[in-house]
Amino acid sequence: VPADPAQGFSWPYYLGIPPALSPYPSLLVEPNNTGAVSNDLAVHDGAAEALGAGLANYAADLGVPWLVPVFPRPLTPPIYTHALDRETLLATAPGLERIDLQLIAMMADARRRLAERDLAVGSRALLDGFSASGAFVHRFAALHPELVQAAATGSGAGWPLAPVALWDGIPLRYPVGIGDLAALVGAPFAAASYRRVPLFAYVGDADENDPVPGWDPIDRDAVFALTGVSSGPIWPRWPVSQEIHEGAAMSAAEFAIYPGVGHVFSSDMRRDVNSFFAAAMPEPDAILAGTAALCGLAWLAARAEKRRSSA
Repeated sequence: VPADPAQGFSWPYYLGIPPALSPYPSLLVEPNNTGAVSNDLAVHDGAAEALGAGLANYAADLGVPWLVPVFPRPLTPPIYTHALDRETLLATAPGLERIDLQLIAMMADARRRLAERDLAVGSRALLDGFSASGAFVHRFAALHPELVQAAATGSGAGWPLAPVALWDGIPLRYPVGIGDLAALVGAPFAAASYRRVPLFAYVGDADENDPVPGWDPIDRDAVFALTGVSSGPIWPRWPVSQEIHEGAAMSAAEFAIYPGVGHVFSSDMRRDVNSFFAAAMPEPDAILAGTAALCGLAWLAARAEKRRSSA
């Protein structure tokens, strides 16, 4: 789907529809993660297309349509857009402003395109990601929990975001926590909505891919102080984030550590993520409500009439 600034997104995205949909599907969204910087959009486009091709197999197992954005990760300015980090939320370069809102616009556009094919999906999306894109989906869920049916975040750029502003006397600004979200995005953290979102945060116990040492010193030192982990495998940070989630009464959060797994998305992880998403599918009323909000009651009436005529 080409970029459409008039609809709120300055970059293209890929949209796929499996051969058969589950009875009550959600839209499965996985942000692109090229793994390198480049000012050539074709580099990120190719990586996003390849990601979509792989995601299509898992989406078919779930019976859900899928979406992969083609967000750039530019060398100049050097913004880690694919992780939805602090600099990304503050970006003002043309086309890079608030890519989280651009993804929301892509999701709305995708739902319209699906509705034109008489395909209805829930109003909230399944978010999937690993490494930088794992950080993206967790951070997006904190920013926009009302739009998320469930989120699975793997490796998570070295630290799973904490849904609190302060812990053990340590201020936690975004993306360590949510301390200054209102100042960053103009809206406070919606704790009640986030509490409802099923979250699956997982990591391998041999994963040493750790961008945290390169973060702004304020945020780097906060993670180090919270966890006592400044080098080596990153998995010991996950129980700390779990403790914070439990202490903040975020009962929908699950955490898992996979033995013998490095910075790779293993087959066991995929099995568990798919099972997690299958259990988190929306109820029929959520599909109906989302469709009504998107298309209006007139569209629903026309759809019902079409089915009656076919019968």
